[in-house]
Amino acid sequence: MKENNLIISADDFGISQKANENILKLIELQKLDRISVMTDGLISPQEIAKLLASDVKLDVHLNLKKIDLSATRKNKEGVFSRLFYFLFLYFNGTLGAASAEVSWEEQVEKFETLFGKKPDGLNSHQHIHFFPAYLKILLKLCKKYNIGYLRFGKCCLRKNINLICFILNTLRLKNLKTFSQSGITTSDLLISLDWIKNIEKFSKDFPQKTTEIACHPERDLEFEIIKKYF
Repeated sequence: MKENNLIISADDFGISQKANENILKLIELQKLDRISVMTDGLISPQEIAKLLASDVKLDVHLNLKKIDLSATRKNKEGVFSRLFYFLFLYFNGTLGAASAEVSWEEQVEKFETLFGKKPDGLNSHQHIHFFPAYLKILLKLCKKYNIGYLRFGKCCLRKNINLICFILNTLRLKNLKTFSQSGITTSDLLISLDWIKNIEKFSKDFPQKTTEIACHPERDLEFEIIKKYF
């Protein structure tokens, strides 16, 4: 049984038909608390109706349109290689903050058009909003569109840490003052399901703080873990 202090968030609704089907199955099993929607993805009117009929929170999963989603999903390169590639694209202007802001505002407004309501929260594909210039954009969008929740986490995860977690924790510390001054709601901790090294042990010793666990149900292993342990 899922603990009350856990927020199970399924990412990438719209990235593929398999992702949509698995997320909808988990909704039927009452396993999810939040769904992150890619507004430019594959989403049918019937799927939108099912999401709206559920009691889950619906967030916008912002992405940079200039990066091919299918390519990033299949990317097998190391973390540092992807990080350097991202920084190269950012500093050469391809992924500049100005163009990202225009794109992300369009995605928020498209969500409102599709769902007939404001999103309940914001986050981003591959956690890129932890990059300081992008975080400022999300805080600005939250204020402009009266969005009350942002995936961030108030403090750092100390256990089950890996390289991605370390990078995000470093960026979180850099951004903490800016985020704290915004008044936006977030969880105490943020964990990606694939950071958890021992799910059996974790399931017996859930964090006492409010913890958002981000998962990707299109991955067979994560789909089965959510069904079994949460």
